[in-house]
Amino acid sequence: MKRVYRQARELMRFLRRVGVRPWHFFLPVVFSLAAAALEGLSLGLLIPLLRGVLALDFSFVNDVAGLRDVLPRLPHLAADANVSTFAWLIIIIFTAALLKNFLKYGSAISAAYISRIATHNLRRLIFGRYLSFGKLFFDQQSLGYLNQVLMVYSERVAHPIQQGYQVVHTVFSLAVYLALMFAISWKLSLLVLLLIPLMNYSLKAVIMKIRGASRRLAESANDFSKQSFNILSSIPLVKAYTNEAAEEHRFAALSDRVARIEFSMNRGKQLIAPAQESITMLAVLVVVITMAYLTLRGGGAATASLLVYFYIVMNAANTYGGVNRFWGILAEVVGPLKEVQRVLSDEGKFFVPDGSKEFRGLKRAIEFKNVTFTYPSGREVLHAVSFRVRAGSMTALVGPTGAGKSTIINLLMRLYDSAPDSILMDVVDIREFSLASLRAHVALVSQDTQLFNDTLARNITYGLEQVPEEKLTAAVRAARLEEFVARLPKGLGTEIGDRGVQLSGGEKQRVSIARALLKDADILILDEATSALDSKTERLVQEAIDEAVAGRTSIVIAHRLSTIQ
Repeated sequence: MKRVYRQARELMRFLRRVGVRPWHFFLPVVFSLAAAALEGLSLGLLIPLLRGVLALDFSFVNDVAGLRDVLPRLPHLAADANVSTFAWLIIIIFTAALLKNFLKYGSAISAAYISRIATHNLRRLIFGRYLSFGKLFFDQQSLGYLNQVLMVYSERVAHPIQQGYQVVHTVFSLAVYLALMFAISWKLSLLVLLLIPLMNYSLKAVIMKIRGASRRLAESANDFSKQSFNILSSIPLVKAYTNEAAEEHRFAALSDRVARIEFSMNRGKQLIAPAQESITMLAVLVVVITMAYLTLRGGGAATASLLVYFYIVMNAANTYGGVNRFWGILAEVVGPLKEVQRVLSDEGKFFVPDGSKEFRGLKRAIEFKNVTFTYPSGREVLHAVSFRVRAGSMTALVGPTGAGKSTIINLLMRLYDSAPDSILMDVVDIREFSLASLRAHVALVSQDTQLFNDTLARNITYGLEQVPEEKLTAAVRAARLEEFVARLPKGLGTEIGDRGVQLSGGEKQRVSIARALLKDADILILDEATSALDSKTERLVQEAIDEAVAGRTSIVIAHRLSTIQ
């Protein structure tokens, strides 16, 4: 069980990182403590109640500490003192049990609230981490996997918090039970306690099995998410090659693997209760035999106490079972927790360090000095590249696919980190400028147009705040989108679908051009900006580009020199 306790401590450190502090557990702990005290009160009063019922006489309560100070001061509910005492004992026991249940509910709701805070903060933390990673990280990762960590694993990791209140209540309840059990018979209590190590040891193998299944499940679920995302994001390709049957078979195989591991883990979880119950029955058998012996020797008074003792033992066994079930829940989140921690670690995230200087626009030139860049795979795409881009001029980068043209742009926009003093802007190392100020002065029109599942207007004005209507209209007109927008039923308010699937290739690029024109940046980068346009649309967009590059520093990328011309 040391590994389980170590895992619990690791989980607590993790919770502190996601904003769950010790004081958040104040209400669940207080409610659980009060509920345990009330449960102890109701169980303790069962002994005099049963004793009086068996003897048909409650006069002995005057000799019981606590009862002799309280019951005589309560109003008589009947002329017969026995009936009045019986009625008050019933009322107190019922009221205590009712209040206990209300407090347990309060503890559960408080724990659920903490779980919600943890899940929300964890998702924000993971999403914030995603936004801070370098582009190289996303070049190597599946979006399906990243979404799995963000939406599924974050919730699973926070699940033990919601169940944790039961452990808090269990600890307090067991303390009350043990106190009552020792008060009734310390010999029987020692006998029961001897069986607890046996119960823990017998469940150790089951919990270890759940831990292993949790790790395998996380790995399989990651593959499953990746494949699902690949298929759904490439439906045209699947249909074009009539590969539906093969993809369905592959999906079914991955789904079956996940289902089998889930079943294996659930099988282990479901084994905890029967194994625990079997050991409990062994303990009960020993207790019953011993109780029968003590009853024969002690008479009616002993019978009442031992009946209550038996009831407490059964409650304690069920309550202790909650602890083992919680260990099972902790073992179940081992896999998701490992994946979340992998995202939260700094290893392999390719951070691009932020600078402190404010970039206020290009005045003289951009210089590349012996720039060399190698991808993590070991493939070198740039080797000792040097050139100069004068402010206000147009510079063309022409070359075949894989020559490193887009890599140069990624380095210039600091999507990839460059070596010190290898890229200069106005004789200042580009690394010294803050990322926000640098990128605010750069606009990009890429061959891989990035569009959101949102309206045309929001895609064009993305990253800009409070864009005047006249400026938006001017950008739409300059990008030659005016006629296209006029044909749409909702105009600029039209939803364009995932990645702009409802637009043609040329329309997507014109939206991207309108976005760049609206940004009105000093440096304009055109990466195959007319590659998806027909000759008529290309001429129209070229007119807008000619206006856009006037007076700006522009870098144009193409495969062929004719495109530049």
